[in-house]
Amino acid sequence: MGRDCESYIARNLYERGDPQRVLSHVRAPALVLWGGASKQLSVSTSFADAMVNSPEVKIIIYEGAGHFIQIGRPKDTVKDVKEFLDEHIKP
Repeated sequence: MGRDCESYIARNLYERGDPQRVLSHVRAPALVLWGGASKQLSVSTSFADAMVNSPEVKIIIYEGAGHFIQIGRPKDTVKDVKEFLDEHIKP
C-alpha cells in the first residue's frame, strides 16, 4: 500500500542517458561496494571514476562475492558502510 506512489515518483526522477554525466553531479563522499566475482557486471563498470566532483570516492571490492554482496556478505558490507558513515558524518 502506498508503494505505487513512491514507484511513480522514482520513475519520474530517473534520468536516462550517460551514467558518467549523471554521476558527475555527485558532490558528497561516495562509497562503492563491488562483488569481485559478479557475473552481471565487471569492476570496470562501477563508474567510480565518473564522480569527478566528489571529494572522495572509496571503492571496496569483495573478492569471491557476487552481484548481491549485501545479501551474500551482510556482515562485511554493514561493517564497511558503518565505518564510512562514521568517518564522514559528524554528530
